[in-house]
Amino acid sequence: MTTRERSWRFGTRMGTMLGLATFAVAGSAQGVSFRGIGDLAGGETYSQAWGVSGDGRVVVGTSYSADGRQATRWDVESGLQGLGILPGGGVYALGRAASQDGSVVVGITDSALSIDSHEGVEAFRWDAVGGLQSLGDLPGGEFESMAFDVTPDGTYVVGSSSVRTPDHFADPQESGRQPFRWDAVNGMVALPLPADATHGGFASGVSADGRTVVGSYQTDTVEVPFIWREDEGTSVMGDFPADAYRSEVRALSPDGRIAVAWVSLLGRDGGWIRWEDGVGELITGARGIPNAVDATGSIVGGDNSTFGAFIWTRETGMVAVEDFLSRYGLDVSGWEFDSIQGFSDDGRTIVGFGTNPDGFREGFVAVIPEPSTAMLLGLGLSVLATRRRVATS
Repeated sequence: MTTRERSWRFGTRMGTMLGLATFAVAGSAQGVSFRGIGDLAGGETYSQAWGVSGDGRVVVGTSYSADGRQATRWDVESGLQGLGILPGGGVYALGRAASQDGSVVVGITDSALSIDSHEGVEAFRWDAVGGLQSLGDLPGGEFESMAFDVTPDGTYVVGSSSVRTPDHFADPQESGRQPFRWDAVNGMVALPLPADATHGGFASGVSADGRTVVGSYQTDTVEVPFIWREDEGTSVMGDFPADAYRSEVRALSPDGRIAVAWVSLLGRDGGWIRWEDGVGELITGARGIPNAVDATGSIVGGDNSTFGAFIWTRETGMVAVEDFLSRYGLDVSGWEFDSIQGFSDDGRTIVGFGTNPDGFREGFVAVIPEPSTAMLLGLGLSVLATRRRVATS
């Protein structure tokens, strides 16, 4: 067999492999996309995406309408929809999190009661049947509450509520804000904090079964991450750096195994912490606020002062969102990204907000390939390059 014949046969085999790889990529990556979510009619041109359902189909956030700033819900079929305003309420609302299928949304809104208080906001829960519903607040302070997360089935909601008293430094358990867990049967129930929590705290994430909650609380000198388990109570999260003076837990995976928090350190650059099964890993050189994590903890997103919104994986480290999305062939030209706020459970759907090419603040949703598809795409490109070298030899 001549060299030319061997080269021709090799090239033919590689061409077949390329075709198979390309076919697999085309079949698996049909949903790959990037788009802005638009804004509500009648108000300022503005929207933000603050969360996404576990299945990646529903995005929640906020936008201005003729009636003021409303919490919003977006999907491909219906577009951006306002969730309304509580009776007697004001002109501010923000959707922060959604259930697995997006049928339940939780967040923050003005209400008739909160407008009369110093803080001015109230936690809400929305579904298609009941509409926007007030969750109330904890007793003992000014009327104020905020909802930050919800379980996949929409049963449990977590957040914080004011328990500030006239002499709000007198009793550690009656100071500032208190984390809560809410459900329809028990209402809003305060989660206990350690005795050194002299300035209160908040809950930012809840596991799928509602039995694990994470958040942060403040002492006289530091802000500390905590984890509450229904059968164990509240404790400080493990491996917290001794020289840390401020830290906020921002997200928890659905199984309750993985959490992320940003941290400020005395005398050295800060970073953020990734906990897995109670073991903390300090990731330095990654300054910024990690706002979101997928179900496996393999992809983290947030914002920092260097290049705005970022994505982190072990393979890539911390990279700018535009660089991360561009490697999948997504056209994000003209966008300036401010923050990543949510991932679907599989990490394929990414939401956040930035400045669009027209110069307006807008929420966005991006869908990237599955990891296996991305590998096939790389294989296809590698095969193509090899085939070209063979053909010219």
